[in-house]
Amino acid sequence: MKLRIFPLLLAAPLCLWADAPAPSAVDQKATALESQLNKSLDTSPAAAKVMLELVDLYYNEGRVFGLVRVSERFAKAQSSHGRHREVMLKLIDGLEAMARRDDLITIGRQYLTRYPNSGEALDVALRVSDALERNRKRTEAADVLRLLWEHKPGAATRRAAERASELYGQDGNHRIRIKSAQLCESLLDRLPGNEFTLRAGLRAVNEYRYVSRWVEANVVISKMLKKGGLPLTRVVRRELHRLQAENYISQSQWANAVNALKAARGQGDSWELHQRQIYALYNSAAKAAQINAEITQFSNRYRSERARWVNYQYLGNAYAREGDPLKAARAIVPALPHAGGDGSMATYYVSWLMSKAISELGSATTTRGQTEKALETARESENTKLNTFNKAKDENAKKSAKTAYDAAVKARQMLEAKLRTDTAAQAAKQNTVNTLAAEAGRTLTVAVGQAQRPYDKLALRYALSHSLYLDRLKNEAQALTHARAAVGEMAMYTSWMGTLIGDLLYRQPLNAQFQRDVALLLKQRRDHFLDSNYRNYLSSWASSNKGNKEHRAKAQYIAAEVAKQNKEPFCASVIHYPSASSNVNKAIPVRDEAIKGLNQLSRNNQFFLISVQRSALFSYARKKDPERARALGQQLLRLYPNDPVAVHMVMMDHLNGDTKAEAKGYAQRMLRLTPKSVSNAWVRDLMRVAELNEDGALATQIYQWAIKVPMSSTYSDYVGDILFKLNQKGPALDWWRRVAEMPTQGRSEERNCAERFLTNGGNAPGPWREQTEFRWPGLKHRVAAKRATDTLRMQGNLPAFAQEVQAIEKASAESAFASEDWRDFGYSWREFAYNNETLVESDNPAHAGYKALDEAGKLAVYRVVRDVRTRDSAAWSVCDLLLAGALDEEPAMERLLQLMRLTKTTNNDQSRWNSFRSFAQKAFEEKRYVASATLLTGVLSHVTNASKESKD
Repeated sequence: MKLRIFPLLLAAPLCLWADAPAPSAVDQKATALESQLNKSLDTSPAAAKVMLELVDLYYNEGRVFGLVRVSERFAKAQSSHGRHREVMLKLIDGLEAMARRDDLITIGRQYLTRYPNSGEALDVALRVSDALERNRKRTEAADVLRLLWEHKPGAATRRAAERASELYGQDGNHRIRIKSAQLCESLLDRLPGNEFTLRAGLRAVNEYRYVSRWVEANVVISKMLKKGGLPLTRVVRRELHRLQAENYISQSQWANAVNALKAARGQGDSWELHQRQIYALYNSAAKAAQINAEITQFSNRYRSERARWVNYQYLGNAYAREGDPLKAARAIVPALPHAGGDGSMATYYVSWLMSKAISELGSATTTRGQTEKALETARESENTKLNTFNKAKDENAKKSAKTAYDAAVKARQMLEAKLRTDTAAQAAKQNTVNTLAAEAGRTLTVAVGQAQRPYDKLALRYALSHSLYLDRLKNEAQALTHARAAVGEMAMYTSWMGTLIGDLLYRQPLNAQFQRDVALLLKQRRDHFLDSNYRNYLSSWASSNKGNKEHRAKAQYIAAEVAKQNKEPFCASVIHYPSASSNVNKAIPVRDEAIKGLNQLSRNNQFFLISVQRSALFSYARKKDPERARALGQQLLRLYPNDPVAVHMVMMDHLNGDTKAEAKGYAQRMLRLTPKSVSNAWVRDLMRVAELNEDGALATQIYQWAIKVPMSSTYSDYVGDILFKLNQKGPALDWWRRVAEMPTQGRSEERNCAERFLTNGGNAPGPWREQTEFRWPGLKHRVAAKRATDTLRMQGNLPAFAQEVQAIEKASAESAFASEDWRDFGYSWREFAYNNETLVESDNPAHAGYKALDEAGKLAVYRVVRDVRTRDSAAWSVCDLLLAGALDEEPAMERLLQLMRLTKTTNNDQSRWNSFRSFAQKAFEEKRYVASATLLTGVLSHVTNASKESKD
């Protein structure tokens, strides 16, 4: 059967005519009034009276066709009538019930133009905005709400400004998006200080920052700090001052940024704020002594933070800026082993230490060369003058020649003296360069030995090889020595490493040393074959230099060696079968051949090879072989008995009911290890073992093991859930608290942990609550919704439940721009009512204590969920009320509007279409024809992502 709107709307009278041909009293009255109306002019008082009767009749009976037709006539013909506004509102209701969005937009705009001060203006504006948004005119939808707010700003219309800001904020055009910030600033200016205004101000700041309007953002911050009544906690003040500083930094107002950061630290210090202040202080052209004082203070306060060493780059640059590069270089020496790679500090160290001395040596060498050239010229002149003297015959000529000769001798002697001085000066400068070069070499070499981070070690080696020996001392042999050391020491590819490898290949001929260097590079290539930079560098170099006469022989040699290595079983398996699903039948034998030489492979290659082969055997092989896969795990564990990755791999092989004891043994073995970092997957899987064994003591051990190292928020809510499930409430609460208060990693689990902490009896200190409230302003409403859920389930107190939900709704309205996901609890509430008998009679311990609901109680829950507007669940609740007859007690037009609106509160997909069609069919079978037709009209209008076959 094809479902069409118009035939369905006519289905009711057609069916009624088949069963009862006589018209009802309402039909008779409507017919009489329509006949009477046709005898009068629409503009006449008599017609106005009749039209009003018809409008009221059709509105009260839910007859939308007649309502829209007559109310449109009245609105056009009786624009000055006292009830014109009332009729327009009823017309808007009728248009919405019929899903006539374009007409609703037109009439709604007319209403807002004529009656902007009415109490219903906000509701009409929101409905017009919704219609425009559904017509994909988001900016126009926002404009409607903005104009209402600008016409009548105040608490009554703040919802319009809030929604308009949200709509503008979704636009990628900055000229439009800035209106979002401007509206929020207007809310801050025009409303009294409260939580709503605070959230509006914070949004204004962030929206201005999004469109790079730094000045405007700081204006809003200044307003917030001065405005009375705002709940400005220390956390909020600190964030405002921090954002103020960032805005100043974006404008290069460094002194102002320093002051703002000081103010932020006054509300709650942290190493991040202090380091940012040092950065701003440096850029404000502060003296090195002032920066040094801040760095010393930072180091004393945050001794365990690596940032204490990173800060030295600002001190060095400050001394260099003041014209003392030697002091700059020596000032950063303590930081070189710990942060040599940050800000290229190691390279700058060489530059600051050596550049001036080398420059002076170059000047001295140039001066000496000029003196030598002048001396050579003077000696030639002296010889010439001597010959002239010897050839002179006349006494006067001899006397003149003698004078010239004596002057030439004197000039030569002066230049010889100058040459001795210049030579001594050059020697002194050379000694200075040699001394500083020795100092640089010693300092950098010591720093290499002390460095822990490979990145810093590589930066130091690069500074030695390139910055010192190659660029400044022109000592290619020493430069290549340090390049070899870097290649052998670090498994890290950066531009520095690429340059050093290039030096080894370009700066020496094809000899025994070159071949040894290629062998070293090939070893690194094999050991780090999974890194495409290492895997491809040599082959790319050979390919790009095969036509270069100077390097052709070397390129051919490297190409041959790479081709030979590519045939090795492990390399061949990675090249041809990089994943477990790659050509499984051919890949498994190749990897088996590589596994025969497992002991000769690097650790990374061993773990990769075993992991991929296990995955292929477990999941992808035509004939799966889990026993062989588990044996490979044991083989790897024998090689690395104290490696947590290997232990974890084998533990997971035993994670099932039959071998849960063995899994527990491997878990305890893993807990005896002390890795520097702990994978979030390890903690999760260890907790799975504890859950499988129902072992609370093991769960507590896992918790104590995990908190000893930096924590990850991934899977963290699950970890706490298992602790709580196994009656380890104290550790569970502490775990959730730790995750919620640690620096954010941008994971949803952080908020989940805060929620679990608060809903399971956590006693949070004031600062923790302030931070949580600031980060997740909607969280308190979810906590309240959880309490309301307990009131419903465990007490069955429906009046108290309804009152709690109303209180949440009211409080949520004050949290502007906050997440309203507390409404998601409506799903649980409806499920509890809908499946009440099953849940109450269940043997599941989680359902112990659930209260039974009678039919009236279920309907009461459905009404609450309907009003909460939970996605999907609100719609199904209205349908439940419809089929139960509970909507029959409500006014007809209100009932139709509910049915139309519920189709807007679901996801737009085929599944929802099918559900609505089922509800509409049931309503039709119960002879609720108009309700069924309205429901299908809404579905056709709002649930558009359904197949064409479904709609036909």
